[in-house]
Amino acid sequence: MRAPLPLWMLTAALGPLLGGCGSDCDETDRLDGEWAMDSRVSDDTWQVSGFDVDNTDETTAAEASLDQAALLGQLFVNGTSTWTLARSGESDRYALTIDGQEYDATLTPQKGACNALDLRFQGAWSGAEGSSHSFTYVGQLTFLGDEITGEWKYTDNFTWEDRAASGTVAIPQGVFSGTLGGRDSGS
Repeated sequence: MRAPLPLWMLTAALGPLLGGCGSDCDETDRLDGEWAMDSRVSDDTWQVSGFDVDNTDETTAAEASLDQAALLGQLFVNGTSTWTLARSGESDRYALTIDGQEYDATLTPQKGACNALDLRFQGAWSGAEGSSHSFTYVGQLTFLGDEITGEWKYTDNFTWEDRAASGTVAIPQGVFSGTLGGRDSGS
């Protein structure tokens, strides 16, 4: 007859399976580095004010729609960008640079979720075609090794002198993914 396994052996063998994420969670300083990011709006509930897209004159409305699309194309939340993260000590604070523009970001671990963080930052964004934005970005991200994925919300107040426009942008849902050092994950 075989003797039962000692309790400590059973606990050591099953602990990682029963104990949640425990030691399997990565340290958040592993996020430090340069990330190749791809971000996009994930539904059609976004809103932009400041352009006369509902004008009864079709030419004016069409030009306003093109201007609106050009404005959205200047935002880092719509397309590809380079993010650089550097953790500030042992805190949840990070220096975040997006395509050369710097922000203070907070990445707070989500309770009970391994490698899942709440992300928040705000500031001023300068668009490539001269638009200026005062924005707030709130998101959740999950990271594993050299890949991150997540969802976000974005709001801003903008001015765009070249197009004589000012207004607001509200994007209630978007998604992003990124690879550390721009390496393709193959997925």
